[in-house]
Amino acid sequence: MTPMIGIIGATGFTGKLVASELQKRGANFFVSGRNENAVKALSAEIGNTEWRILDVQRTQTFAALDGCSTIINCAGPFLDYGEPIVKEAIKRKCHYLDLTGEQAFIKLVYDKYDLEAKSAGVCLIPAFAFEYAIGDAAAAILCAKSQTCNAVEIAYLMEGSNNTSAGTRKSIIRAIAASGYQLRKGQLIEAPPAAFHKRIENERKTLISFPGGEILMLPKHTPVAEVTTYMAVEIAPQAISLIRIFGQRALRLLGEFFIKNVGTKVPSLSDRNSTVFQISVTASGESEKHSLSINGSDPYGLTAVLVAEAAMHIEAQMAGNGSIPAGAISPSMLAGPELIRRATIRNSVSWT
Repeated sequence: MTPMIGIIGATGFTGKLVASELQKRGANFFVSGRNENAVKALSAEIGNTEWRILDVQRTQTFAALDGCSTIINCAGPFLDYGEPIVKEAIKRKCHYLDLTGEQAFIKLVYDKYDLEAKSAGVCLIPAFAFEYAIGDAAAAILCAKSQTCNAVEIAYLMEGSNNTSAGTRKSIIRAIAASGYQLRKGQLIEAPPAAFHKRIENERKTLISFPGGEILMLPKHTPVAEVTTYMAVEIAPQAISLIRIFGQRALRLLGEFFIKNVGTKVPSLSDRNSTVFQISVTASGESEKHSLSINGSDPYGLTAVLVAEAAMHIEAQMAGNGSIPAGAISPSMLAGPELIRRATIRNSVSWT
């Protein structure tokens, strides 16, 4: 069977970018979605690529995955719609990638489907996207430099992050409002939003903890005891206690309101390029500390590049009878952190 990549949710904002990246690479792929007119229009935009109808809420449409060897799932929020696609991938012995930013969905895939994926001989890689794939790769690189790697801290600083799609805003709201986990003494502990915080020197910003994907990813390949993920917010440290007391309940109520009433603004190329980021990663051992700062712009474009690179790697390995790790794995476990680092550097991201 000739390897073929299938994009689910291809008519969404990020799905279209993924399709464009695969087209640039000459991939053998098809696009799918629930709206026939939208899927046809997308197909015409990218050179009359094969199109199929698939609705993630209707399992009877999953026959559209016939002949697919690698699935790229772009249809979120993933806690709502993702699990049936994961199950279908295992059933069909298809490799699976998605773009989730939801820690709870990553945990579901790792906890519930790792053994099934190993048995089927396929890889499941949730969150092969801009943020967590880069954080996972950077931490893997740093920990490899140390004889011991006891603790990792990953901090996300964004400027221009209001320029996001409706789907991204939904995922962000849910991720912040959700009860999540941090890693302490080798164990996952439940931690509300802003359970940990620190002030950024010389700036009017505070780093507050949130349930990042790397907290689940790093223990899969690195013997690290503590992992904390932070995001930068413009808030006074005195307000942190209020967030701890009222934040989760208020965010959940506000989040559900915004999810129901969120707009449909689509970021322009200018919007995307004006969204700049810095991901600061520190790995500490018993007597040494290493750090990396990853700087760039256009997280949407980088997400499309990363998942396209991953899918093309899988397809090349399949075509050449190469090795693909089986099970529910982290992004850097597919082909090492260098695949992720090189892909981003080619797109003007600096690692220093």
